[in-house]
Amino acid sequence: MAEFLSLHDAVARYVQDGATVAMEGFTHLIPFAAGHEVIRQKSATSP
Repeated sequence: MAEFLSLHDAVARYVQDGATVAMEGFTHLIPFAAGHEVIRQKSATSP
């Protein structure tokens, strides 16, 4: 069954440090928002 997650929750759950991620989307701003969320979360955890 499909599961809907917010970008925040999806990044926190599935994007690990050092991961290579390909972002594609149906509309032009979804990959941008996902990339921004990865940067936001990972820079908050960096020393």
